[in-house]
Amino acid sequence: YFIKGRPGSGKSTMLKKIAAEGKRRGFDLEIYHCGFDPNSLDMVIIRELGLAIFDSTAPHEYFPSRDNDEIIDMYELLIEPGTDEMFSEEIEEVRNKYKDKMAEAIGCLTEAKSLHDDLETIYTSATDFSIVDKYKAQINDEILRRSGK
Repeated sequence: YFIKGRPGSGKSTMLKKIAAEGKRRGFDLEIYHCGFDPNSLDMVIIRELGLAIFDSTAPHEYFPSRDNDEIIDMYELLIEPGTDEMFSEEIEEVRNKYKDKMAEAIGCLTEAKSLHDDLETIYTSATDFSIVDKYKAQINDEILRRSGK
């Protein structure tokens, strides 16, 4: 299921409710949180049912490619007609503030990545990778042992 809709139209809320119901019924769930807002969900997968339901709006917009794919447009289904017109000025103001803050956030993430790279350069030169390889081999052996291979 491809969930579409504007911010605040209930996409993440629906995903949270689906996840809660899946958990209540004992399904093994894969839950994916939004990278910008860890309290918001972007996707729930229930492999036992062959079901994936996800937020298909920018920046991760996809379109159906299989016969059984379905779009659920939360805005179209839930928001009263005329809402955009009634609140056009407020919506535009919030949209512009949101766009500005997203640009600011991306700038902060870019700076954080640069600082991380600086730290990584320092620690990489001081790391004994033979120890890393030893633990990697131990963990790989444990995975194989537990999988019965």
